[in-house]
Amino acid sequence: MEPSTVTISAHKPQDSAPYLKSCEPALVSVVIPAYNCGNYIAETLESVIQQDYPKLEVLVVDDGSTDHTKEVVASVKSDRVRYVYQQNSGGPSGPRNTGVQQARGKYVAFLDSDDIMLPGKIQRAVDLLDREPHLGLVFANFVKFDESTGQHAGAFLDTYEYFKSAPKRLVGESQYVIQAAAAYDALIVENYIGTSGVVAPKAVLADVGPFDLRLRGPEDYDLWLRIAYAYDIGFIDMIGHRYRVRPDGITGLGDAKLVPHSIQVMQKQLDRPLPSSTRRNVRKKLAMQFFALGYCHQMAEEMKAARQHYLLSLKEANYWLSWKGLFMTFLGGGAIRRLKQLRGD
Repeated sequence: MEPSTVTISAHKPQDSAPYLKSCEPALVSVVIPAYNCGNYIAETLESVIQQDYPKLEVLVVDDGSTDHTKEVVASVKSDRVRYVYQQNSGGPSGPRNTGVQQARGKYVAFLDSDDIMLPGKIQRAVDLLDREPHLGLVFANFVKFDESTGQHAGAFLDTYEYFKSAPKRLVGESQYVIQAAAAYDALIVENYIGTSGVVAPKAVLADVGPFDLRLRGPEDYDLWLRIAYAYDIGFIDMIGHRYRVRPDGITGLGDAKLVPHSIQVMQKQLDRPLPSSTRRNVRKKLAMQFFALGYCHQMAEEMKAARQHYLLSLKEANYWLSWKGLFMTFLGGGAIRRLKQLRGD
């Protein structure tokens, strides 16, 4: 049957409350935002269809593609797949929100259109959500791979020391619960959640609200912060997907375009009632982000804009690199050009 179309490490767990699996497994909706991904999406869909979990629907939300994405999805012979078309919204938030709205499942899994879901991911996520129904989301680790060579380095979370030190409660084999306060504090310091690793109850997504359409780049980070502020979260210590690194991806836009959106995310946190230690961490993060934006302007020899952002950084926290950058802005463009020559830029 062709897809339908709609337009618009083993551990011994600690004792935990016993639970019974439902006789009828919950439906899981896998939401895949798609834009000009015809060269990749067949492999992505196949990785989902081959999951051993018995009740899946896959919603491919085409955000106004101009390539052969629609034809590739139509060629996938599975009654699990639904194709939804909408006018281009300018980023993944719009199609993800559409997918969540149209999802019929109790749980919603997110997957980017060029990533590869690995076997067992959905079943493990549902097991944890069924065991711990108070969770706002569960997520798994992943690996990045180069699309041209297929090679990948270590697991994504290998270098996330703050996350690794966050307190976790073992509730099943390689399954952990992180209390909301600890999860939120760790997220402020570093975004340790990969979007394609997430499965969340649809009721939670309805409660905290949709992806913010104003953001491009950290729109997922913004949502994870909203969830972790209100809910405990779950972590599955497994590699749940492979993340394809592409030069034309959103992460290739560069700091000058992405950092202002990250600043918006942190500024939104200051509107919350936060413990003083958490508020200090938010302001430290803002100081680093304003510094990063100031440095982009400095390297472009836009000294006035650079100076403004270094001052904004110092307003948030006494960040020494911003003092250094501020000093450099008074030396003029010639000093920047000499610095670039010394660096070989």
